[in-house]
Amino acid sequence: MDKTSRLFDFEELYKSYRQKFLLIAKMYVHDDVIAEDIVAESFINFWEKHESISVDVSPAAYVLGTVKNKCLMYLREQKIKDKVIGEIAKRWDYEQNIAVLEDSEVNKKLFSSEVATIYREVLNSFSERQRGVFLASRHDGMTYLQIADKFEITPRQVTRDIQKVLAALRDALQDYLPLAVITALLNL
Repeated sequence: MDKTSRLFDFEELYKSYRQKFLLIAKMYVHDDVIAEDIVAESFINFWEKHESISVDVSPAAYVLGTVKNKCLMYLREQKIKDKVIGEIAKRWDYEQNIAVLEDSEVNKKLFSSEVATIYREVLNSFSERQRGVFLASRHDGMTYLQIADKFEITPRQVTRDIQKVLAALRDALQDYLPLAVITALLNL
């Protein structure tokens, strides 16, 4: 068999089985990109070794066996990574919980000061109107209609302004949320 007919056979093999092997790989690894890599590497592996592979071995069976082995290796690696990451995350959680529980009154005051600073900085990053709308709602207890009248905007715009400020505050204060909840519960 000459090189041109081998190339044709390889192309035919690739065209006939690529999609089927992709479905099999996706079924195991649950990731389109990883499955694509596994199948591509399996075909490359076959092409690189095709001359040394026994004539009795079906090319499709050989590539399928390679796909399965690569999926197995990937899943084993992921299992190890997940275990390591899980252990690190667990350790981090323990350390964070210990630190929160060991906090003194001084740390609570520092925490409150930090949160207040971040709160002011976030509010100051918005326009005067957006800041005013938010403060009127949260600090002055005004209704959306009252705020809309005061700033001469629609109630829908009041809603948008408040949502923008709340989203920015949520992002800026996300690291402080667990401690803030505990502090709020302790102050009940």
